[in-house]
Amino acid sequence: MAGERVRDSEVSLAIFGYLAAAFLGPFVPLGIYLIGRGVRMSSFTRQHVAMALNLSLTGLLYAVCCLILGGVLALDSLDTALVITIPIALALWLTTVRYLIRGIGAARRGERAASPAWICARFVRSSPAQ
Repeated sequence: MAGERVRDSEVSLAIFGYLAAAFLGPFVPLGIYLIGRGVRMSSFTRQHVAMALNLSLTGLLYAVCCLILGGVLALDSLDTALVITIPIALALWLTTVRYLIRGIGAARRGERAASPAWICARFVRSSPAQ
């Protein structure tokens, strides 16, 4: 990808996938990813959409974990549950958004996006050969 010329439409689609993942969850990146499997999508766009999808799915998984934690803590005290789980959920969402924004920057520069495995579990592959 370093030597390839990336078209503006590919960059726009990658950025749209990241923005949609930040505010709408994994649904839009999943749709782009699935449509891209049937249509000929560039490796650049596929990699960025897969990264956005993986980040949003990991964030969704963390949100479910926060709900479980909050539910267990609410059995004892609702105040304790809210005081503990809301900051944790907010910190995880902000961290996910941070890496989505870093992905947008990488897409604009025409580079690959990278995220640590703890915030971006690999649920979908960016290329069939991986």
